[in-house]
Amino acid sequence: MGLRTAEQYKESLRDGRTVYFRGERVHDVTTHPVIGLAVEHACIDYRMAEDPQYRALAIVKNGAAEYSRYFHLPRTADDLRQRSELIAASTREGATLVVLIKEIGTDALLAMHILSDGWRGVVNPDYRSPPTNSYPICRTTIRRDA
Repeated sequence: MGLRTAEQYKESLRDGRTVYFRGERVHDVTTHPVIGLAVEHACIDYRMAEDPQYRALAIVKNGAAEYSRYFHLPRTADDLRQRSELIAASTREGATLVVLIKEIGTDALLAMHILSDGWRGVVNPDYRSPPTNSYPICRTTIRRDA
């Protein structure tokens, strides 16, 4: 399964979910005058992955598979530098507002991975397994469902 496009992301939000904004029912979050702005802002990450200017920065290839750099577990200083550059680029594209759709969740996942390394042996020798195993699960699920 390939990476989701901005249009596919927006279409995924038109799934019949019940949303209320300021006490009123929102029938389509993608066209709502306020929530729709946030949806369009979230689309920046998806559009950057398709933009030739950012594609090499936004996408990681693993054999034939491609996934967002946000779901790449950094292993080197260069991995961290590229992640930082991607966040900076998406923030510029978002007119200085961090996009947040993938950045914050994957930061939390990365933090769990780092912390679990410290907890390893103190709490449980296998404690690192859950966050490490979460990276491929999250990148596959997010690619497909979010």
